[in-house]
Amino acid sequence: MHTVDIRDGDLVVTAGYTAGRLLEAVADSGASVSVLVAGPTFDREYVGPSLRTFAAEAPNASLQVLLPQGETLSLVDDGMAAYVPSRSPDQTELVRRTMARADRVVAGFETSVPKNGTLTPGACGLFTTTVLGSADVTVAEVNPNAPRLPGLSFRADRFDHLLDAECDLPRTERPAVDATWAQVGENVAGIVPDGATVELGVGRVSEAVGAALTDHDNLGVHSGLVAPPVRDLIECGAVTRGTLVAERRDDCPLDYPILANTVLGDDQAFYDWAVDSRTVALSNMRKTTDPSLVASNPKFTAINGALQVDIQGQVNAERAGGRQLGTAGGQPAYFRAARKSSGGAGIVALPSKRANGGSNIVPSLLEDSVVTTTRLDYDCVVTEHGVARLFGEEIAGRTEALIGVAPPDERASLSHTAETFGLL
Repeated sequence: MHTVDIRDGDLVVTAGYTAGRLLEAVADSGASVSVLVAGPTFDREYVGPSLRTFAAEAPNASLQVLLPQGETLSLVDDGMAAYVPSRSPDQTELVRRTMARADRVVAGFETSVPKNGTLTPGACGLFTTTVLGSADVTVAEVNPNAPRLPGLSFRADRFDHLLDAECDLPRTERPAVDATWAQVGENVAGIVPDGATVELGVGRVSEAVGAALTDHDNLGVHSGLVAPPVRDLIECGAVTRGTLVAERRDDCPLDYPILANTVLGDDQAFYDWAVDSRTVALSNMRKTTDPSLVASNPKFTAINGALQVDIQGQVNAERAGGRQLGTAGGQPAYFRAARKSSGGAGIVALPSKRANGGSNIVPSLLEDSVVTTTRLDYDCVVTEHGVARLFGEEIAGRTEALIGVAPPDERASLSHTAETFGLL
């Protein structure tokens, strides 16, 4: 093992998953640096410092986060890290330009154990090819628990440092699906045709919709992130195809593999399944999120959640109550791909009410929220009360449809507001 040389003025980039070894080297150095956490950061036990510990123990490091999730959301809220808003198709270029402006770049990510002179990016390939091609110093955090998936692989001698980093992989608890969410899932499944290629992420939307799609036939999957609901759909026989963006592989039991830039499980068994099944291949961001590529899948159906939708159809999936609760991620790109796909559809799925009882269908997006997806870029809003079909409808028809999937006790008030706005 070699000590990583960290100098004042460096830009340090973590791509893919990080086990914390590179952050440990930064904290130990005491150097004044900028740190860009470009990969996803789900809650986990680190072999090095956690990001919160790092932020507290490395006061000379300024911390920026590209994909706030888990503990990094709280770091952003606490002012210990800065969030850089971006859409998934733009993020590779954002990382590249950020690196190009720096005098010296040290970059690293978690990898599998070298085999036959090569290693893989474990369970996350985000930005790995970008940083390997441009960084001045490269670090592999070698985790023997990291899966060796098909797809991206690199020669071990391309790295300047290989650091021992044995630790558990990120885990996500599978959220419970209550009766309301189950009905949302059933309503979404009712408009997903057999033979569709679906995009599912992680969280209650994917859990609810995945459970409701088990009776479908000949589904494909194209998704930046593959989580347990996808495994369930493969094992029950509903998913028989991956994505046409991938190259056919003889060892894949599906008709084309599923391309993903991230694999996230609820336990080690899920990662073992990902390796043994040979159905998932790690790929770069362009292949997983470029709308012109994704749209090659017929009936591409993008299914995404939201925090709020207003009566004009604007979607907020990021901020509420003055807090950053999510990112735009791939939502805008996947909706554009669905619009380009033959027979495709973009679906926003959410319960009509928040946990505190307030309506998720609102008169207008609040001052502290943002527009993640415009009213023109998707097709349907689905709640437990039904489906609001928006694409191709006149303004009054769109507004009525959205009010029709709002909580029943909010509809009169929303209709009055819509009349005031001149929407009805």
